[in-house]
Amino acid sequence: AAYGIQLYDFKTGGLSDETILKLRKHDDFWNRIIIDDTRAVTADYIADTMQAIKNQLGLDFVIVDYLQDIKEIGEHTDNTGSALMRICRKLRKAAQDCNVPIMAMSQISRDVEKRNADKRPSNSDLSGSTGIETSADVIGLLYRDDYYNPESAEPNVLELNITKHRNGATGQVKFQYDKTTQRIRPYQRPFDESTRPSKTSERNKKNYG
Repeated sequence: AAYGIQLYDFKTGGLSDETILKLRKHDDFWNRIIIDDTRAVTADYIADTMQAIKNQLGLDFVIVDYLQDIKEIGEHTDNTGSALMRICRKLRKAAQDCNVPIMAMSQISRDVEKRNADKRPSNSDLSGSTGIETSADVIGLLYRDDYYNPESAEPNVLELNITKHRNGATGQVKFQYDKTTQRIRPYQRPFDESTRPSKTSERNKKNYG
C-alpha cells in the first residue's frame, strides 16, 4: 500500500520490474513476516506455533484469520458457541504466555445485510459473539458506507467502531480507505461549501477588523 501498488497486481503477479526492486530493498522487513496457511488448525496448534516462533526468532504480533475457521474437538456438554468460547480462551492464554497481542478476525452475520436502515455491525452480529465478547480485550468492527450505498456522502471512508475496550474508551474512528491499494490513511473531513466565508463577510472583516 505504501508504494501505491494495486491489490489486483499482487494477486495476479502483474508487478513491474521497478516495483519489485523497490520491494526487495525491504527484504529484511518482509522476511520477518511469517505466514502459516495450514488449513483446519486448532487453537492448540496456533498456541504451540506461537511459542516455537517466539523461542526461535522472537514474536511481536499475531493475526488469526479467522476465528470461525479454527477447529475444536467437541465435548458432550457443548451448546451453541461453546467450542468458539474455548478457542477464544485458548488464544487469550497463548497471548498471555507469549506476551504478545493477538488480533483475531471474525465473521459477521449475514443478517446485517437484511437491515433496511443502519447496517453497521454490533457485537451481537459476531458469529459466536458470547465467546468473543468474554475473551476479547478490544472489539473493533469495520464499516464502509459506500459498500452498501453507492450514493454515500462519505465514499472511500472506513469506520472503525470500538465497541469494547477493557482498559479504555469506546467510540468511532474514521480513516480514508483506498480499496485498490488497500491503503488506510488519516481521515479528511469533506469540505462543506456552507462554511466558506462569503465575500461580504471578508469585506466586513477588512473594514472592521
